[in-house]
Amino acid sequence: LPTLTFLRAFRLLRILKTTTFSRALGAVNRVVFYNREILWVAFILCIFLVLVTAFLMYYLRPRDYAGEDAADFSSIGATMYLSTLMLTGQGGPSGDLPWYTKSVVLLTGVFSIGMF
Repeated sequence: LPTLTFLRAFRLLRILKTTTFSRALGAVNRVVFYNREILWVAFILCIFLVLVTAFLMYYLRPRDYAGEDAADFSSIGATMYLSTLMLTGQGGPSGDLPWYTKSVVLLTGVFSIGMF
């Protein structure tokens, strides 16, 4: 006798009510489709904020910073991670920072509240 496992799979899908899930995914797809321009602009603004904050943090980093978090300012990639943390409100640079680095942290906090 042939195995009918593919029929069991169809029964399982029917039991799990895939029509409800497909309608919900259709609704999400419709929302993303009609708002795709707005979502692209928001995505580009997020990338722009992360890059600008990372470049500012890298070029205005403390010159004689020898704290335990000195690796936070070692490269632009490290400052991108730091700027992502700052923009999402998860944290920021710690230790004694000069006034110009503090101003970048302050301006990032002020301008990122509306975006993130």
